[in-house]
Amino acid sequence: MSVVLYCDSSECVNCARGECQLKSLTLFSGACEEYEDVTKGPDYQEEYFIACRYRAKNETPDFRYRTRRKGKRVELNGTVFYTKKDIREGIEGAMFTEAVTGFAVSGKDILNPERFAKVRKLMRTELPVEKLPWMDEHGGEMPTPHEEG
Repeated sequence: MSVVLYCDSSECVNCARGECQLKSLTLFSGACEEYEDVTKGPDYQEEYFIACRYRAKNETPDFRYRTRRKGKRVELNGTVFYTKKDIREGIEGAMFTEAVTGFAVSGKDILNPERFAKVRKLMRTELPVEKLPWMDEHGGEMPTPHEEG
């Protein structure tokens, strides 16, 4: 007799298409003791930069900067992207960061040839994210220059 364990924790390393892949598990107070978030695993620890814009609330001018994130490195259509999302079931619904510009790109845009051509054009025309000043964010407050240590 085969038993199917349905799972609604889609980011769990043991979940595939809504079903738990383990032969047995332990539930404690309604929570699965074997739950492991795939996006917290070793594949999602690559460091990369995202391009940001600070929009001032006062007289201070807006400015662009970069800040560091961690995620999964993925090469799609010959271009490097990073994501913080679980993409085991496909990329269509995920958001990515393009490595050269640091811009956000949807999986739908990567899969659409016309939209992907626009991404490629931005890679050639926009300032590379590495050339932006590295800043640390403080929950909506003005970012400050990054200091090592």
